[in-house]
Amino acid sequence: MIERERSTPELLLGTAERLFAEHGVGAISSRRVAEEAGAANNSAVRYHFGAKDDLVLAIVRRHSVEIDKIRRELLDEAGDSAGPRDYLACLVLPVTEHLARQRPPTWFARFLVQVRSDPVLREPANTVWNDSPARAEAIAKLRESVSDIDWDILQRRSDLVEPLVTQTCTDYERKLSGRSHRAARAEWASAGQFLLDAVVGLLLAPVTAASN
Repeated sequence: MIERERSTPELLLGTAERLFAEHGVGAISSRRVAEEAGAANNSAVRYHFGAKDDLVLAIVRRHSVEIDKIRRELLDEAGDSAGPRDYLACLVLPVTEHLARQRPPTWFARFLVQVRSDPVLREPANTVWNDSPARAEAIAKLRESVSDIDWDILQRRSDLVEPLVTQTCTDYERKLSGRSHRAARAEWASAGQFLLDAVVGLLLAPVTAASN
């Protein structure tokens, strides 16, 4: 099967994602992205995306859209009578499934770690990431399905979930860089279930009352 030729914007996005993942956003210029992508014009990033920050957000948006499609599929399968674990699965598993569908090496988790450690880009990137109809629906249904844990506590616990998921996926990306696509898919499936178990345990653990 002959792979279609990638367009210049696709090449820029893929190259930038890899470079930012390896070196950090601040260490890579738009010019270097264009050069390594083989663009004929060194200002190709500005022409297609605008500033470097816009390129970063375009990478986040591209992945977020694909992850949201998977999340919608899982929500439709879960239906309205599912339990908390099912809705947490709709939040966690789309990330690992999205990475499983790509041929290794993947760079998105490592890219996301770099972006979320950037004080300027973290909030704009999270805004793009959270602009997800299926994600909002999954969270709303999770909230409806959990009645014995205070929602404020769940929200505070959820702050621990983001680094857990991202760092675990980062570790798997490094581990699977040299694997075949078939082998990597199986590993990502295991990673998804591992993360789901951990997130369920973290978010739905009993709450110990504070002692006076």
